[in-house]
Amino acid sequence: MVMRTVLVAAVLIAASTAVAHADAPGNTPQQFGDNERPSDPFPSPVMAQPVIGIPEAPPPVADKSPELAAALSIGATTLGYALMAAGDQHKGALETGALLAFLGPSTGQWYAGKVGGAGIGARAIALGVMVYGLAHMSVAEADCSDCGRSSSQDDARNAKTYLIAGAALWFGSTAYDIYEAYHQTEAYNEHQHNLARMFAPTMMQSPNNAMVPGVAFSSKF
Repeated sequence: MVMRTVLVAAVLIAASTAVAHADAPGNTPQQFGDNERPSDPFPSPVMAQPVIGIPEAPPPVADKSPELAAALSIGATTLGYALMAAGDQHKGALETGALLAFLGPSTGQWYAGKVGGAGIGARAIALGVMVYGLAHMSVAEADCSDCGRSSSQDDARNAKTYLIAGAALWFGSTAYDIYEAYHQTEAYNEHQHNLARMFAPTMMQSPNNAMVPGVAFSSKF
């Protein structure tokens, strides 16, 4: 009878110890529902996925003014001719005016980020042609015993042709540069807007379904 009592007491003590150990903090097993599963303690990295939707509007682009570009070309050119006209009254005005008349038509294209080399090159050729025409004119007007009347007439006729051709090329290239100043500024604005649409801010979806800022890239092929 004593041995049986001691055995029952030992069994009760062991059972109570096991229950107390199971109920101790930190040792309680995690319970999961039917549709739940334990989380992976070492999840594999997942890249953020773009959210399906419309990207945010691109940032505003500061446009350049085509009217201002044309005004720069016209203004610089007009100032050049005005200085050339006043060259006799002011020292250095003739040289400065000639330089402005030569480069001024291209200033509007510089404003648009272009060089304007076509117009500058055409005016350089025109200047050379007019100088050549003036050389023929000086020969035609010279008193020379070796030059016959027919030769002087030919030089005068050739000089007139060269001067007209050079002047036409000069003023034609000037008008071309003024037109291109307006056109190239419009092209610059369109290019900047296209770049803004290619790289637009948007929102991305992270692995934990949070929305994070990102950049959307679009292009045409």
